[in-house]
Amino acid sequence: MTMNWLSKTQRAAAVALLLISLIANISVTSIPFETIDKGVNSAIEDPLTEVYRTGGDFAAFWARHTQNAWEPPPVPIVDFASQIVIAVFRGTKFSGGYGVEVVSVDQGESGSADLVVNFLTSDPSPDDMVSQALTQAYHIVNVNHSGAGRVTFEGSGKPPPARPIKFILTVARDSSKVEVRSKIEAFPAVMSVQELSSLSIIFVDFDSEKVNVDQARKMLEGVNGVESVERDR
Repeated sequence: MTMNWLSKTQRAAAVALLLISLIANISVTSIPFETIDKGVNSAIEDPLTEVYRTGGDFAAFWARHTQNAWEPPPVPIVDFASQIVIAVFRGTKFSGGYGVEVVSVDQGESGSADLVVNFLTSDPSPDDMVSQALTQAYHIVNVNHSGAGRVTFEGSGKPPPARPIKFILTVARDSSKVEVRSKIEAFPAVMSVQELSSLSIIFVDFDSEKVNVDQARKMLEGVNGVESVERDR
């Protein structure tokens, strides 16, 4: 009884290992693609992921996409005997700073006609200075693929950049603000340095992915000529 139970367990484990091995050995091939058009202004106001396999369908889509242009550009030339067109649109957003980008087009097992389109979306962070105009981010590409297989889209959000660590410095009256600034700009983690020309004040931004607050503060306090270091929140 015990031996039979062990035998079943071993067989189940062997089957599981075989399935894992088969899945791991499935090869995915990335197919080259070229950008037809990419931007943030379009007459297409709703989110869209679409595939165009004929010249007529693509021409109708292109007319809809460009209908708000003062002089609509001609329909791009695509050889639909060997290519398809893939379009990804974010839809209308109420400011700038939004983006979308096709990053890869993958084909499954050898001989498969199915494709997976991977794209990244990006949104502005709260501190970004962006246009307050309506935008419609999009990316249109053509792919060398003539199969009639299924095309699926997989999107992922690009995380907003980390907020910088900001400091306000005062420079001692008997020190050179130019020399102090030069020393600060030499730190690898410094993103930007700005100064008030009429006052002995310098604003410094550090990359928070490279240093923490205490490390940045110690760097600044170690610069000769820096009189005080305060966080700028």
